[in-house]
Amino acid sequence: MRHFALLLLLALPSLATAQKELPKHKEPKQSKFDPDVWNVTYNDGLPIMYAQAKEIDQQISKDAALKMWDAERIAQERAKIPGGGYVLVMLTRNKLEKADPHNLTIIIQDPDGKEIKRVEPESATPSARASGQYVIYSTTVPVPLDAPLLPGSKVFVADSFEHLRFEYIVKPQ
Repeated sequence: MRHFALLLLLALPSLATAQKELPKHKEPKQSKFDPDVWNVTYNDGLPIMYAQAKEIDQQISKDAALKMWDAERIAQERAKIPGGGYVLVMLTRNKLEKADPHNLTIIIQDPDGKEIKRVEPESATPSARASGQYVIYSTTVPVPLDAPLLPGSKVFVADSFEHLRFEYIVKPQ
């Protein structure tokens, strides 16, 4: 009995830090935030978006026309676009410490399961906004990509503060 109690005490810390498995949809569901992203798990608490390089370029063209940028400014903005675009992780929480992007680990895999990129963002100060009588804190974490994601690529986001793991499939159109 004493031996069992010692084993239990040793196992408890590792059990407490394990990621909770979120419920999964029977079939992946298209995100309401981005038609290129499909939610595998129930991801209402942590939406992501995939901004392809061509979409970013189109947005720069619109901004340039609206803000009357000169050719040099347009060239500078276009030079900042990574070849594969960005995965944007939008972290929104009701407490400041929960909204720190340092709590996240973002893993991007190709359709075959090979890891393309792993990011552990630096700490940042989330922006605050009032929502009724509550304050909501939010941060957007851009993950630059060297090459465009292929249909079926997967994005996993582990939240170490909430002990949750979110899963997405990216199907660019």
